Amino acid sequence: MIKRPWSTPLAACMLLVLCGCSSVPTPPPRATPPPLEETAGLHVVTPPPPTTPRPEGPGPLNRAEGTTIATRFDVPQGYVRIAQPEGSFGAFLQQTALAASGTKAAYYDGHEKVEADYDAVVDMAVPKRDSFHAAHALMRMQALYLYAQGRYDDISFTFLSGFEFEFSRWRAGEIISVSGQSVIWTPGGKAETTLENLEAYLATAYLYTNLATLSKGLYSISVKEMSVGDVFYRDANPAHAAIIVDMAENPTTGQRVFILAQGFSTAQPMQVIKNPESWELSPWFEDDLATGIQAPGAIFESAHLYRMEAIVPRPSAQP
Repeated sequence: MIKRPWSTPLAACMLLVLCGCSSVPTPPPRATPPPLEETAGLHVVTPPPPTTPRPEGPGPLNRAEGTTIATRFDVPQGYVRIAQPEGSFGAFLQQTALAASGTKAAYYDGHEKVEADYDAVVDMAVPKRDSFHAAHALMRMQALYLYAQGRYDDISFTFLSGFEFEFSRWRAGEIISVSGQSVIWTPGGKAETTLENLEAYLATAYLYTNLATLSKGLYSISVKEMSVGDVFYRDANPAHAAIIVDMAENPTTGQRVFILAQGFSTAQPMQVIKNPESWELSPWFEDDLATGIQAPGAIFESAHLYRMEAIVPRPSAQP
C-alpha cells in the first residue's frame, strides 16, 4: 500500500496552512439591533432624569452676620416679617440669641452631630447628661420669657408623678427630695433669683418631665389663629414638639410662612430646623399644612397646633 505524503496528521496540517485554510469556524456576524420603531409594545425601562442635589450650606435667606433669629434670616421675597408686640413672647422668640453662623451642633457628651437638618444653633448650654429633649426645649423658652418679664411665680412645671415643681419655692431656698414617686420640698437650696439658679431649677425639672407633662399646659388652636410662640405637638407615633419662633406674611396674597425650632431625642442645643423641601425658602415653611410639615423626627399637621397656657391663658368656656 502506497502512503501519500499528506496522509499523516503532520502533513495534513502543513497542507492546510499552505492553502490558507483554517479549521476554526468563522463566527457569525453580530446581530444589528432593531430600529426604535420596532420596539413598540416592548417594556423599555427609561432611566430617571438626573436630579440636582440640594446645595450644601446655608440658603440664600441666611445672613451670616445675624446674631438673633430676626437678624439671621431674611424673609422671602414679597413677604414682610410680622411685628410682635413689645414685651410679648413672640418678640422674645424673634430675639433668641444664636450661635455664630456655621456652628456645628454637638451632643451633651461633646460628640458633633452628623445630621445637617438645621440652619442655626441656639446659643445655650446643655446639661452634661442626656436629659434635654424636645419638651425641655419648649419648657426652657417658656421659663426664660416668664423670668425676663419678672413673672417668677408663673414658672412651674408638673412632674410625671403629678408633683407641682414651682420656681417660687426653689428661689426661696428650697430643693426637692425624690424617693420613687414621692417628692417633697426640703431646705438646702440657694435663696436667690438669678439666671444661674433658674438654669439649675430647669436642669432638675428636665429629669422628671417629658412631652406628656408638657401637653398638660397646652390647648388646641386653628391654623388661622397661629402666631409666633405657638407649638406643634404630637403625642405619639412619634411623640414630638417644635415651636414657631418667627413669622412673615405676603401682604398681597395673605400667604404666611414661619420658622420652627426644636430639641431632639438625644440631648443637644435647641436648633432652627431646615425646610427639607426647599433650600431656597429654608428655614421658612409655608402655612399650607395640607401635606404636613416635615420636621426632624416627625411630620406635623394642622391638628398638631397648640398654644401654651402659661403664656396665653386658655379661653373661658362659652356658656
